Parts: sequence; structure tokens; C-alpha cells
Amino acid sequence: MKGVTVRVAICKSISSLLFALLCLYCTAQQAASPVKSPKDEVAEAREKLHAAELAHPGNTVEVAQAFNDLVATKLGVEGPTPELLEQAKRGLTIAEAAAGERGKIFVNALANAAYVYVTLGRPAEGRPFADRAFARSIQ
Repeated sequence: MKGVTVRVAICKSISSLLFALLCLYCTAQQAASPVKSPKDEVAEAREKLHAAELAHPGNTVEVAQAFNDLVATKLGVEGPTPELLEQAKRGLTIAEAAAGERGKIFVNALANAAYVYVTLGRPAEGRPFADRAFARSIQ
């Protein structure tokens, strides 16, 4: 009976040790990748747009994608604003010039513009953008 008690105690000790090691590993993994604040995410999206504009001047797919990312990030972090609507429209113009009306980036820009209108409380104005995005996405 004493041997069984010793084995159980050893198993519990090993289990506790393994659990502690697992916790240390998980903590180390979390510390390795710091969590970004929402403002940092917006700043990073702005920096990516600026870098895309420098590396690919003009109405390019890279700039259009960076605009889409910035609009989506700002909408999620800061919420809808008239300034954001203007940025969404500018991104839409760039996406159309860069990829054409059938391009995926253009469809994403249409959806972004529609969503900004809706979140601004202007769904009737956003509906044409949503309709165009839907029509392009099923073609």
C-alpha cells in the first residue's frame, strides 16, 4: 500500500511540474508578441499607406490595398467619421483606376464605402455601393 501512495505522489509531482513548465512556456510566448493598441494599429496602417505611395506612386493596386486596409482599420478603431468617408471614396477612386471595376480590390473598396455610409447612419446612400459590390462579386 505504501508503494502505491509513493507512486501516486510521484505522478502528482510530475504532473505539477509539467503544468508549471507549460505555463512558463505559454507566458514566454505571450511576452514575445506584444499586443498592439488600437491607435498603434491605425498608425501602422497609415505607415503602410505612406510606404505604398512612396514605393508605387500613382493609382496602383498596392496603394489601393493600403487604402482599403486603412479605412477598415480606422472604422474598427475610431468609428465612422466624415473624414473616413472621404478616405473611403478616395480609396475607391484609386482602386477603380488601378484594378478596374471587376478587380477584387475595387469590390472591397465598394464594400468599405458602403459600410462607412451605413455606420454613419446614411444607409440609403451606401446602398448603391453595396449593390455594385454584390453585383461585381457574383460575376
